[in-house]
Amino acid sequence: MARSAYLAEKAGGDISLVIVDEAACQIEQDKYVTMIRTAPVQLQAAMIAAIDADRQRKGPVGTGQAYDAYKSFCARCRMQP
Repeated sequence: MARSAYLAEKAGGDISLVIVDEAACQIEQDKYVTMIRTAPVQLQAAMIAAIDADRQRKGPVGTGQAYDAYKSFCARCRMQP
């Protein structure tokens, strides 16, 4: 509710269903950002590599391709896979 009030005040209007929905989305997004930021480095590296592999392939990425992307990312960052 506090986020909705903040967004309504920022927009210079009243709290509406649209603002409540936007606040709920922001709160959900904040949870994921916090989860990723506090995750172990290896998990962060695996997620970055999987996203990078997906962007390069423009389609489904298999487990082998994801692991290869992870190993490549770790090599570029000089960290152990």
